[in-house]
Amino acid sequence: MLAKYIDSGFVDRTLLVMHSGFGCDLRFWKKITDSLRTDFDILILAENYFKSTDYVVSVEDVLEIMKNRDVIVGGHSLGYAKMVQFCEKYGDKFKLKKIFAIAGFSNFLSDNPIAHGIRKLSLDMMIFLYKVNLVQTFVMFLYFCGEMFPTIPSDVDKDLFFKDLLWLNDRVESPNVPHLVLSSLDDPTIPWYVIEDNFRKLKYVSIKYTFGAMHLLGDKNSEYVAGELKKFTLS
Repeated sequence: MLAKYIDSGFVDRTLLVMHSGFGCDLRFWKKITDSLRTDFDILILAENYFKSTDYVVSVEDVLEIMKNRDVIVGGHSLGYAKMVQFCEKYGDKFKLKKIFAIAGFSNFLSDNPIAHGIRKLSLDMMIFLYKVNLVQTFVMFLYFCGEMFPTIPSDVDKDLFFKDLLWLNDRVESPNVPHLVLSSLDDPTIPWYVIEDNFRKLKYVSIKYTFGAMHLLGDKNSEYVAGELKKFTLS
């Protein structure tokens, strides 16, 4: 696991915990954290897909930062589901107040039978392509998400890639706390109907759509996302 802690320098500030999505590292959150770092303490988490030697931590290190604190957690894409799993497993160590999803999901394949069948077929094809050529397929995936000039990774953790790809067949149950869900209507990876299917039935949820960011809302429209997160956390 990778983690970076940003201390606002003030006592008793709310802790925001953000988890990056599939194939993303800590850099995904830079623009957002630059806007929020004076208002909150921030802990950024990511899987170590590219075998980084910087910011490598243990779960125990992460829990020590979160220990007994009021926290608001969330994630981009698969990062939302990762944070839900984390809260299910370690929720007795901290006080979960709210949760947010940026182009996130609890069930990638959707509960809708027709959508489920179509997305399952696409997922199986995607996994096959990753097995044929992981790096090339990943670069194509980034382009599909809206990254116009994707960087070719120098090294990847193949086991971790395939572990998370297979995880997409699974699902999590969203916790019963206030939710903020942000999405772009032109997102081809987690389209609006998956957002609606995953989150609309929750009791305490605000779903907000924008347009033009595809699957990279947090990076392409970071000021908007930071503003919405600030309003959500302070409300």
